[in-house]
Amino acid sequence: MMTVDQLVRPEKMVKRDVARSTVYRLLSDLFAYEMSAEKISGLAQVSDADLGGETAGLAPLFGALTGLGQDPVAAERDLAGVFAFLFLGVGGRHSAPPYQSVYRAGSDAAGQHPAAQMSRVLRRLDLHITEVFPEPSDHIAIELAAAAALIESGAPAEEQAGFLADHLQSWLPDFAKACEAGDRSGFYAIAAQTADRFVTLDIARIQGGAPKVTMEEEDNA
Repeated sequence: MMTVDQLVRPEKMVKRDVARSTVYRLLSDLFAYEMSAEKISGLAQVSDADLGGETAGLAPLFGALTGLGQDPVAAERDLAGVFAFLFLGVGGRHSAPPYQSVYRAGSDAAGQHPAAQMSRVLRRLDLHITEVFPEPSDHIAIELAAAAALIESGAPAEEQAGFLADHLQSWLPDFAKACEAGDRSGFYAIAAQTADRFVTLDIARIQGGAPKVTMEEEDNA
């Protein structure tokens, strides 16, 4: 299940960008729903090769997923409680609300709240929050899914970097700290730290302007 509609990827989408969007969708899914034993088993098999090498900073997450995969049934049970504690408010003041507005409540230059800003982005991309995920648009899972959709839409590099800086990099460090403080399992703390690290590295990668090669060009090389 996806938090937002998924775009059809352009035929000549470069391999690096396919990997980047895959990482963002993976991270989005981790924060959207509690993980089933089946999903845990599947994710435990994910490797660097599966993501095309765009995995800088993801090693701790892969290691944590591999550990969960040793007993996915027990992991499902334990993580369900942690998910509720952190993200569904069960932990009270020890929770880690997954909303940008909790950490960055200020409005932008146009006077728009973070959720309103994200709604505007979703409209521009012609994306819609799915009915099975009735959350505000500034939920971390929606913002990560929107990052993937932005990549898949072929948006200019500067637009991608701006979105990542405004809607993720600006608050993920604080969110990661909140997860670390309240997560008895350690898994979601690692996931949040990984998301923070990957976004920062991705912005640097985008701004570096490295030349890209399309999948078609690589296959014909």
